[in-house]
Amino acid sequence: MRKIALVLAALMLAFTVTACGKEAAPTNTAASFSCPSSNTKAFASTRFVADVGLAFGSFHHWIYKPYKAGQLSKEAKGHTWRRVKAGAAALLTYHLIGNAVDNVKASSKLCPIVGRPIAALSDKLSNLKSKILHGDFGSIAGIAGSVTSLSALLGKNGNPITEHFNK
Repeated sequence: MRKIALVLAALMLAFTVTACGKEAAPTNTAASFSCPSSNTKAFASTRFVADVGLAFGSFHHWIYKPYKAGQLSKEAKGHTWRRVKAGAAALLTYHLIGNAVDNVKASSKLCPIVGRPIAALSDKLSNLKSKILHGDFGSIAGIAGSVTSLSALLGKNGNPITEHFNK
């Protein structure tokens, strides 16, 4: 009974979030990207690191790992609950990457380095939640590749992203 209540609560939350906001349409953020000559927001780099770290962790833990393990397919036990969690994680990841894009646009140091790659990742994430909830998992591997290349780019420029799990 408790599990059913949790599933219903998660579904209500997912539908409420979807109903309150408009469905994200591809914005082609990467094409219209411009960098500032000086910082326009306080702690933009720090905010960027926090947003990207949380976004990458959310994507990896709740979307990519279950996808690679085959836990999102209809044949997997508990696939509905995992899809709801993956959809919520996709929404969170998209929001955090959007915040990261805003912070990159405010930083004269970060913008030339990761501006276009982070904007391109934001464009790829725009419809991921809808795709996951409808069973279309084809774009997850491509997004994972973009996440890996952006993470490598950040590491090369002195901002590595590493995962830490307490077991």
